[in-house]
Formats: sequence, structure tokens, C-alpha cells
Amino acid sequence: QTPAVVGSFGVSSVTDNSAGNFSVNFSTAFADTTYVGVTSMNLYNRGSQATSLLTKTTSAMSFGTNYELSADSNTIADAEVNMCVFFGDQ
Repeated sequence: QTPAVVGSFGVSSVTDNSAGNFSVNFSTAFADTTYVGVTSMNLYNRGSQATSLLTKTTSAMSFGTNYELSADSNTIADAEVNMCVFFGDQ
């Protein structure tokens, strides 16, 4: 699936780097890397789900998505829905 921005609010694009790895690119860079990015995902009925920060620059933030179907399974996968919000000075 191709990532798409719905309601940009300062996001210029989303890059699908690999399975479960996305970069959110900002149309206006943050003043520094002390901004906060909050991410969430939904994989509809696929067990425990988590997102994690991978890299952060003033112009983009990369995050990973994964889910756990059972106690011993941790699978990296593209989420059906990713949600992000960012707080900081630009």
C-alpha cells in the first residue's frame, strides 16, 4: 500500500522506506530536534501493536511499526492506518 497524507498540517510527504518503516517529511523544518513526535497505528485485529522512533532530524522523523500475534512472535509490518502528531518550535 502507498502511504498518503490526509490533512497535511505541516507534513509534506510520507516515505515508505521498507516494511514497517516510514519517514514523515515536514514542509517547514523544526527549529531543532527537541520536538516531540507521537505515533500510533492500527492493524485491525492483529494482536498487540507498537510504534517506535527510529530517527529524528529537523526535517523528518522515521518510525517503525510492528505487531505481536502471539507471545513469541514479533512481526514488522506496514500498518493499515498510521497516525502522527508533532509538537515543537518551527
